[in-house]
Amino acid sequence: MRADQGRWTAAASDGAGLAGYAQFCASALFAPAQSASWVSNWATATGADMVVAMMACDARPALSLALEVVRHGPFKVARFAGGRHANGNFAATDPQFLPAIDGTAIRAMFKAIAKARPDIDLISLERLLPNLD
Repeated sequence: MRADQGRWTAAASDGAGLAGYAQFCASALFAPAQSASWVSNWATATGADMVVAMMACDARPALSLALEVVRHGPFKVARFAGGRHANGNFAATDPQFLPAIDGTAIRAMFKAIAKARPDIDLISLERLLPNLD
C-alpha cells in the first residue's frame, strides 16, 4: 500500500518487508532494539505478526518502523517488537532527513499502515527517545 504526499511516500507491508528493513538498517541510525538483527530474531523466535512501514523522500528511504502486532483484549496493537523491554526506542532513520520529517509525513506513514493492515486498531510507539545527541 502507498500513501503519497508531495516528495514523501509511505509504504507498509507484512513481515516480508523485514528484508527491506534490514537493507535500510545497513546505513540507518536506530536504537539497539530496532536493529535489523534484533527485530528479525524476535520475529523468528516468537512467530510475531509483523508490519513494516517505510517513509521515503524522493524515493530515498528516510524512516522505517518494524512493528509487531499483538492482541490486547479485543484490540490489535502495533508496537515496537518486544513491547516495553527497551529503555528507549527510535525508528530506523537516515539522519540527514530527520529535520524534514514532520507530523504530516508521520501521519502518511500511519495511513499506509492502516491501508496495509486494516485489522490494526492502534499504533503504540512507547519509550521514544526525545532526541538524538
